[in-house]
Parts: sequence; structure tokens; C-alpha cells
Amino acid sequence: MILSFDAPLCVQRNRTKYVPPPPSSRQLAEKDRLLRAKETENSELLQVGIALSAERDNQKLLDYILRQLRHIARADAGTLYLLERDEATANRNCDQGHAKRFQPT
Repeated sequence: MILSFDAPLCVQRNRTKYVPPPPSSRQLAEKDRLLRAKETENSELLQVGIALSAERDNQKLLDYILRQLRHIARADAGTLYLLERDEATANRNCDQGHAKRFQPT
């Protein structure tokens, strides 16, 4: 009596459906690039978090946060609005980039 440990024929025929082909070197390079970009973004967000506890000047802190967020979002301009708890109004505290050119009327 001979015992065989081969997969059944129905599994052998469908094996390619279950096991994806290995990624190409081009795909690996793209994934590596994306991973490095995410690591950089996370590092920059960590620096913003550190600045939240270290910076005592609120205006400098807001400028730094907006600058970093613009860099991460690849934005030309940005504006931060702060909401007051007691009031139903938003106050513009920080403008950077092209937003300074277009003042609301």
C-alpha cells in the first residue's frame, strides 16, 4: 500500500486562485516608497505633538502646526480657525501662504 500526501486534484487545479504571485521588484519599490513617505509623515506629526507640550507661545505654536500640516497635506495655503467655547463664532488666528492675499469682505 502506497500513501500519498499530495493535494487532491481539485485543489491542485485551483491552487493559483489561492496563492497570489510574488510581487515584482517594481511593486516592491513602490511599496517601499509609500512606506517611507508614511514614516516621514508620522515623524512630522510626532514633532507637532511634542511641540504641543513644549511651546509656550500660542501664536508660534499655531504657526508651527499650520506649517507642518500644510507640508504634510502639500497645501499652498492654510488657515486655522479657533472656536470659543462661550461664543458661537470662529476667530481666524493663523494664515499662511496664499490665503493672506484673499481677505474676506
